[in-house]
Amino acid sequence: MVNSRAAVTEAGAPPLSIVDALPNNGDGLENLLPVAALGGNLNVAVPAAWPSSPIPGRFDRLSVYLDNDLLSPVFIGSYPAGLIGVEFPLSITLLSEHFRREGQHVLTYEVIDGAGNVRNGDPSIFTVDTTAPNCNQSGYPLETFGVTVVDEALLLAHANSLPTAVPPYTEQRPGDTAVLYFSTVQGVRGLQVATAQASDFSSPINLPVPGDHVRAFANGPLYATYMLEDRAGNVATVGSIEKALILALVP
Repeated sequence: MVNSRAAVTEAGAPPLSIVDALPNNGDGLENLLPVAALGGNLNVAVPAAWPSSPIPGRFDRLSVYLDNDLLSPVFIGSYPAGLIGVEFPLSITLLSEHFRREGQHVLTYEVIDGAGNVRNGDPSIFTVDTTAPNCNQSGYPLETFGVTVVDEALLLAHANSLPTAVPPYTEQRPGDTAVLYFSTVQGVRGLQVATAQASDFSSPINLPVPGDHVRAFANGPLYATYMLEDRAGNVATVGSIEKALILALVP
């Protein structure tokens, strides 16, 4: 007896999981891919099994599309009727050549089972960011709150630390990391003395320098610079404008 039931098309299947993406943190970059992952293929997964055709000898076809380009799937896979031997979440590898362009992208997928039924997955958004913080430009000098001479009294008045902060900068986002360096030689980055992360889009990044790190330097001129790295792993190649201080600790 021939089954005359017409094939159906359904939407609302669960979206693909972007396995390689970083956890979302409210910075507006959904499913952000780390820079370290951009050189390789992208790992995603179909989170749950779809209703498969029970007709023996037939196959379900899975197609994955990027940015709604339905003419050029970035993945096609075939799976036996009833999904026998297929484990979920179903891991899929997408070639890296499709994921090098900066910006926000959308992945969708379609399953056509052996009976011709079509099921469409909800879209998954992911983000590629290859631009360093502050657009890789020199940042404003370190904020030291009016201090130019650092002595023991100042350190002790601030719980054995030197208060400093990175002023807000272009394209600041939560999760950006600032790394502070001190040097006794102008124009030389020197030694790392403190690090902290941005908590929002516009507040200074507070970078208190432990007193012991300050005391590691000899009295005299001290030059402070900072570098920025974003959550994706883009590292600025240009440091901030130097901030000149005078270190005048007890001999």
